[in-house]
Amino acid sequence: YDAEDIPDPLQLKKAYLAFQKVDKDVICLQAKLNYYNPSHNLLTRFFTAEYSLWFDITLTGLQSISTSIPLGGTSNHFKTQDLKKLQGWDPFNVTEDADLGIRLFKQGYKTAMIDSTTLEEANSRFGNWMRQRSRWLKGYMQTYLVHTRELLGFSAKAQGIHSIVFHLIIGGKIAFILINPILWIATISYFALYAYVGAAIESLYPSVVFYMAVTSLIFGNFLFLYYYMIGCAKRNQWSLIKYVFLIPIYWLMISIAAVIALYQLLLKPHYWEKTIH
Repeated sequence: YDAEDIPDPLQLKKAYLAFQKVDKDVICLQAKLNYYNPSHNLLTRFFTAEYSLWFDITLTGLQSISTSIPLGGTSNHFKTQDLKKLQGWDPFNVTEDADLGIRLFKQGYKTAMIDSTTLEEANSRFGNWMRQRSRWLKGYMQTYLVHTRELLGFSAKAQGIHSIVFHLIIGGKIAFILINPILWIATISYFALYAYVGAAIESLYPSVVFYMAVTSLIFGNFLFLYYYMIGCAKRNQWSLIKYVFLIPIYWLMISIAAVIALYQLLLKPHYWEKTIH
């Protein structure tokens, strides 16, 4: 647990009972994480909506297909002897829990989500949030590069189809975060500055690709916003749902953090950005 955590008082008992019921290959239980200060400002509202989507929808969805689960930074419960076999956490990875979640899956173990919530403090200041997020994304980049050093070997250890999930959840997430601002700039420029850049952009997008892109723009973004709303609804965070329509602002902030993370990955790969609480 982190120092500012407020765990469910029954969480340890739930973890103990869960280990009695799950299969023997489940060596880690991940509790759900959320925030106790969602209404502090707009940033904490975005952050809370993101956590509700990630822990209540995405990670439970990954569990449902029995694939690898990148662990959160707190409230992971392990079978100690198996954790020792895995040699614990990587001290050089700045998002060491996500890496450990992938490593245990590659060794034939599994993670399960338990119906217990630990509340944390959501960063309410932009600079502090940016330092934390850039560290997380740098750790995801490290995790992806470490586990794909031997691409064919990774596919075999990650059981084929599950390696595709890993590429989408870890690698794809990083790629789309970095590409997202470029696509938004191209889209806005196409409509606002058509006379100047329209022909150039159309040359990059043949008609078939153009219609696919427009479909993704409309329906893809709608679905993402809808998923955020579902996550908030599962948490009864009804007051947050109206703010979900502004979430593209949050995506831009994440993209800025990803650029910082990439810069640090190249020049300061093991530097730990401190988060003030």
